[in-house]
Amino acid sequence: MTQIRLLSAAAALVLTAGPAKAQETSEAAAPVATVNGDVITRGEFDRAWNAALEARKAQPAAAPLDKQGETKGRRALLRRLIEQRLLLQEAKRRGVDIPTKAVDERVAAVMNRFSAAVTGPGGVTPAQAFEAELAKRGLTRAAYEEGVREELLRAKLLQQIVEPQLKTPGEEELRKLYGEALAAAAAPKREAALPAREDFDELVRRLRAKTGERVRFRYLLVEEEAKAKELAAKIAAGESFAALARGHSLDRPSGARGGDAGFAARGDVPELDETLFSLAVGALSPPVKTSRGWHILRVEEKKAKTETTFEESRPAVISAIKRAHIRAEYAKLLARLRKTAAVQFHGTYTNLLP
Repeated sequence: MTQIRLLSAAAALVLTAGPAKAQETSEAAAPVATVNGDVITRGEFDRAWNAALEARKAQPAAAPLDKQGETKGRRALLRRLIEQRLLLQEAKRRGVDIPTKAVDERVAAVMNRFSAAVTGPGGVTPAQAFEAELAKRGLTRAAYEEGVREELLRAKLLQQIVEPQLKTPGEEELRKLYGEALAAAAAPKREAALPAREDFDELVRRLRAKTGERVRFRYLLVEEEAKAKELAAKIAAGESFAALARGHSLDRPSGARGGDAGFAARGDVPELDETLFSLAVGALSPPVKTSRGWHILRVEEKKAKTETTFEESRPAVISAIKRAHIRAEYAKLLARLRKTAAVQFHGTYTNLLP
């Protein structure tokens, strides 16, 4: 799902970076939480929440959030915003600095990824589409760049504090994790009893994408079965799948790419697995019901299983272990910062407290 993840990453940066307090209404400027005297506004929270929802929509079969899931997600988001503010304050306290050139390079990189993933409508350039997206989310270019600078500050702080604590993993640890990940990648589904291990799961996804059977497909998502049947009939009669996806798909990111979802391995989209891996190349599926609506699928390309070796996968295994160590050190740093922080919640957002 390379293209989907790329667009999600670009969208997340576009939609969340920058407080943009100068152009917030009085309602948007209302405090959600105060962190050591520094206010997190409702506008900031709402932009970040909307960005998270947009990124979720970029996944072909992501289930809609129920009330419990929404509360859990909003609680996690508020916790993340508080943690980001604590890291930013610590970076400033330590005198961490980010040169303007680094900000400019990051903004240019995000614009390039955005431009590659989204085609501007009717004569609009990708750069103009990018600016329009910022405006739609209530962000100025200056506010966005300030958000990027803050993100780079936090990253540099973590690099200075966390990386010196990292240890080089030993050969036995590397081979053990590789064996576990390779076995998990070969399994059709993750064992439900296993605890979530984000870095391990990412390694499994990489190995599955490298060694497992994969399909590249297009999909179109609509709300009603009748509409799905109507569009499927048009595609079967020779109309362009890509054009219909751009005009009708409820999934805007993939729709902008003509429904192209990139490659998927087994387990990437569980609700669509059975249909995807049973279709021949070029074949069109009947409408498929998922928790998001009705999908029409067409397989564009298939890749058979391949073999890999430990040495070929060594960099990915090392990366997974390092990410896990970084995550552990990051948690320790946040625990220290939270211990001395003065955090106050406001209004209905006190309901998001655990």
